[in-house]
Amino acid sequence: MRFIRYKNQFGFTLIEIIVVLVILGIVAVGLSGAIIYGAQSFIFAREANQLSQKAQLAMARIKREMVDVKSISTANTTSIQYTLSTGGEYVIALSGTAINMQGINPAITAQPLIDGLASGNGGQTFLAYQKADGTAWATVDSINDLAQIQTIIVLDFQGSTNLTFQTTINPRRTAVPTVPRLN
Repeated sequence: MRFIRYKNQFGFTLIEIIVVLVILGIVAVGLSGAIIYGAQSFIFAREANQLSQKAQLAMARIKREMVDVKSISTANTTSIQYTLSTGGEYVIALSGTAINMQGINPAITAQPLIDGLASGNGGQTFLAYQKADGTAWATVDSINDLAQIQTIIVLDFQGSTNLTFQTTINPRRTAVPTVPRLN
């Protein structure tokens, strides 16, 4: 059998088409992996950002309350019962995987400030109280000795990672100056 080739005939052979399809397949697999990785990274970052905003709102509310504290009735590592200068009495408490705030007089149902905390707050102390000299403050001490309240919130992120948020609050209504000391 003889094949006749004409001068102006152009085209691709079957082998050339197969080689091009194999190369395109390899490129497509590589690009799809990159697209999937990019989408997963975007979802991860979005969820982390949402949790961060949630924690920042809770911290801001706790800080707003604690800055204007007039007296503290009970204070431990998981809750604080306090009175504001305006006369309102409240409790902020770590309860399971949520932090709740509740008014005492009149009694109001507890409102969650934040939920989704890691079990046991990720092993971190939720509230810590200190005097100006760095020693621990307790309710038997005068409110005037309270220099700062440290708050730590540990959020459960995607079931395997914990995100930790921390703030330090300097109450205004104490005798301790809130100006940072330069040691």
